[in-house]
Amino acid sequence: MRIVERKSSSGRERFDFACELKFVQDEERPGFVEGYGAVFNSLDRVGDIIVPGAFKSSIADWKKAGSMPPMLWQHDPDNPIGVWTDLREDEKGLHATGELILDVPQAKIARALLGRGAIRHLSIGYKTIDKAIDRTTGARLLKQIELFEVSLVTVPAMPGALVENVKDFDPGEMEGDLRDAGLSRRHSKIAVSIFRKALQRDAEGPEPGLRDEAADVLMSLRKATEALRA
Repeated sequence: MRIVERKSSSGRERFDFACELKFVQDEERPGFVEGYGAVFNSLDRVGDIIVPGAFKSSIADWKKAGSMPPMLWQHDPDNPIGVWTDLREDEKGLHATGELILDVPQAKIARALLGRGAIRHLSIGYKTIDKAIDRTTGARLLKQIELFEVSLVTVPAMPGALVENVKDFDPGEMEGDLRDAGLSRRHSKIAVSIFRKALQRDAEGPEPGLRDEAADVLMSLRKATEALRA
């Protein structure tokens, strides 16, 4: 399960992934970590899909600059805990290899939590550069991503955060897009209102099926908008 995080006013977005995060406890590499920061062709909780090749340009830019995105704790730019030594795309997704800097107190805490399996997630901080809408499903295809950082994160404990933090949901922007596509002002407002209600049910519903309803509504709106534009 992927947990949706905040999209800030700067346009930065975050994804959490249940990933294959490996942690090796040996004397030669006591802080070694390895896992996937993103998985390709997998639909997320708000109807987005990262497509193969999305990270290539950003990874090349980082390598050209002689550096790598920082390894952060919980997306906190003031709390780096290690370094990523290699980031690359493979057939599965964005593969990350790095080292915790164990002189840093928080890195020691992260190492202990990793060792007990209390942390199993990586999360990427990024900005969407190029995207498209799949007219069949309404999914948003992320074709190019600018990668800012890759964090170790715990699982967020408050599913209700989806209501105010769901990425890419700006009521005014959505209403404008629907009107540009040909809907009347009244019908655009009704569509946005339906999506708001689905988000609320997403946050309050105890069952996973209920929490997925907002993504279904959003994808349906995208699909309808693309059909009107055609």
